[in-house]
Amino acid sequence: MDPESLTLLKSGYESCVLRGPYKNKETIIKVTHSSHREKALIESELEFVRYLAESGVPVANALQFPNGSYTELIEVDDSSFTVSLFEYSHGLRAKIAEEKSEFYQCLGEVVGRVHALSQKYKPLHNKRDEWKENHALRQFKQVVPDSLSKVHERLDRLLVSIEELRKSNDSYGLIHGDIYPGNYLNENGQVRLIDFDRCETSWFVSDIAMPLFYETPIPWVVDGERRRQIALRFFNNFMEGYYKTNYLDPAWLKKIPLFIDLRQAVVVSTIFRSYDFSNYDSWPQWDKEALKFYITNLETNTPYIDIEF
Repeated sequence: MDPESLTLLKSGYESCVLRGPYKNKETIIKVTHSSHREKALIESELEFVRYLAESGVPVANALQFPNGSYTELIEVDDSSFTVSLFEYSHGLRAKIAEEKSEFYQCLGEVVGRVHALSQKYKPLHNKRDEWKENHALRQFKQVVPDSLSKVHERLDRLLVSIEELRKSNDSYGLIHGDIYPGNYLNENGQVRLIDFDRCETSWFVSDIAMPLFYETPIPWVVDGERRRQIALRFFNNFMEGYYKTNYLDPAWLKKIPLFIDLRQAVVVSTIFRSYDFSNYDSWPQWDKEALKFYITNLETNTPYIDIEF
């Protein structure tokens, strides 16, 4: 693969994503540092992705290197980089609150299929981490200032409440773990699910709460009844599609607020870990408003969105 033929799509503290030709097809090349994911965890991600693709789920499938492997390890001093290949999708990033209702139904169908297949999944190799091993959760106390004591207390209570939830094969298993508009693409009205980097063992309802969180604009963008209607349109269509491909006891939907609050805590932790607070004044206004909104919600135990689940 000629380095000059590669296009950098994303470079961050977790991984580097490029696009380039491989076997005469556009391909995604992902380079992940061992500080983010060890090779064994990446291989377990790719195994799950291949299982879903072979079962007919529209995902960006993992591809083999010429030697038949799905990963290549590059060792540098005391660390390493794992390289993996994926199919390139020509779909467009979903537009928050703007897609057709049929698209949200399709997304629900796809997520339901993932959960239905997860219940039958028997990995051959390493299992993925459980939800509580999320980097942002493990680093929360180190990166979020002690001055936000109420936020710390809220997370502590959240973790206890979530830990107490029942685990069963029809409610708990391997999930995508990062279903937001950048990871479900619109391919001519159909959904393509990509990037299983954060797939984890957790409750299926978490994969329902997360896209609802991201598809509901913060009040700085849209407030009041209009915001609530946006959330309801997404949620009702998503669940209509979901129940076509998987059954989840409706009682689990009552737990959505727990997982939305957990996502707010994860985002707060990520912002404090990766943003430059010494340059706060130059941040985009949306980032400032979102951080303030999430912190206030956690401090005051205010529901993210006023919906009866």
